[in-house]
Amino acid sequence: MPVNIVISLLYEDDNWMVREATAWALGELGGQALVHALIRALYGDHDESVRAAAVRAWGRAGRHAVMQPLFEALLDEEEEVREAAS
Repeated sequence: MPVNIVISLLYEDDNWMVREATAWALGELGGQALVHALIRALYGDHDESVRAAAVRAWGRAGRHAVMQPLFEALLDEEEEVREAAS
């Protein structure tokens, strides 16, 4: 499956469980282009489980070059997202 299709699932699928699984999959795939997709999910998704999955995927894949979004996730209104960021 092309990565573009996977990324589109993260942005467009109505089911939060699909978006959460997609964030996990992107973390497994790695690559600089995927960092932007995970950041977009962190800032843009309304579901805390998806945002938390984006943070976990980022951390698992060693995406520490861009730390600002992770620091901001520590201030998220949802505890699940803050825990994932920490």
